[in-house]
Amino acid sequence: TEEIPLSAGAIEVWRNTNLGGRDFLADENFLYIVGQDNISKHEPNGLEVWHLEMYLGLYRGIALDPDGNLYCLNSGQLIKISASGELLWSGNGFYFDGISFDGNGDIYAFYQIRDSNLCLNDWYNMVAKYDPNGTELWQIPMPVMNVSTCRHATAIDPQGNSHFAVYQYDSEIQADTLRLYKYDSAGQELWHIEEY
Repeated sequence: TEEIPLSAGAIEVWRNTNLGGRDFLADENFLYIVGQDNISKHEPNGLEVWHLEMYLGLYRGIALDPDGNLYCLNSGQLIKISASGELLWSGNGFYFDGISFDGNGDIYAFYQIRDSNLCLNDWYNMVAKYDPNGTELWQIPMPVMNVSTCRHATAIDPQGNSHFAVYQYDSEIQADTLRLYKYDSAGQELWHIEEY
């Protein structure tokens, strides 16, 4: 393996070259590392707290909720793992992305579906809200056709309203587009804006 030189003044605390890391996330107390087909939690000194083997497919990202539960997003699942390393539940979908949490511990996320009844081979964005146990509370389709690339972001305001942003290149009109949506906590659209 290639040695990566340390910058001036840097001190190496610990190293593990066997994790096959694809991504990592840190909070005030722990480091979470995503390997090729595993996730592990480490103390600041490098001591492994727990290690889970699982197929991650097309990995999309990880996120921590306020209670220290870890969420892993991949090409076909949204996976919740407890702070102690227990697999709690997984939700099915395609290309989960853009996860956020509200004050009640509910989860908001994007995922995508292909619907041949709407348009053959086109991906459609869905936004969904889950309770902390993984029960889907609502889902909303946001048809976006002929999209070759897509980026998503979510944010929850103090009133429990959810804000979703979708940035993409729309091959139908050959232009970049930005769509912003706001929903109340029950999933009712309050407004949306489209910019081209």
